[in-house]
Amino acid sequence: MSRIVLALSSDAPYAPHAATMLLSALTNTPQARFVIYYLTDPDFPEETRVLLRQSLTHFGERAVLHFHTVPDAWVQGLPLFKFMRPGEIRPVMWYRLFLPRLLLDEPKALYLDCDTLVLRSLEPLWNLSLGKHAIA
Repeated sequence: MSRIVLALSSDAPYAPHAATMLLSALTNTPQARFVIYYLTDPDFPEETRVLLRQSLTHFGERAVLHFHTVPDAWVQGLPLFKFMRPGEIRPVMWYRLFLPRLLLDEPKALYLDCDTLVLRSLEPLWNLSLGKHAIA
């Protein structure tokens, strides 16, 4: 059974979408174990973490969920999209940039936006060689 390191980020309002993405990834990649790193803001509620963990219990040991809280200071001053009103695209969109800093023991991670719906196995994507490239 292959091991896939999956990363995502969201604030609490997007947690239901993130749960849907995770369920679709696990359902459509049945031959893999997932180590999931969920990057959150400091205000991410504990009750939301509990609900997310509960949503994955059906998958047992195939889904190991870790939460990482990204400090506000790491994203302070980073720009939002110019065509969006302030607050529509929150600083959480930048969290993926900190994956190398947060996942020091993981040589590779697959980042999926929490509004992604996985329709096929992620194994072919996971198994693609990046060569010397850090991002693909």
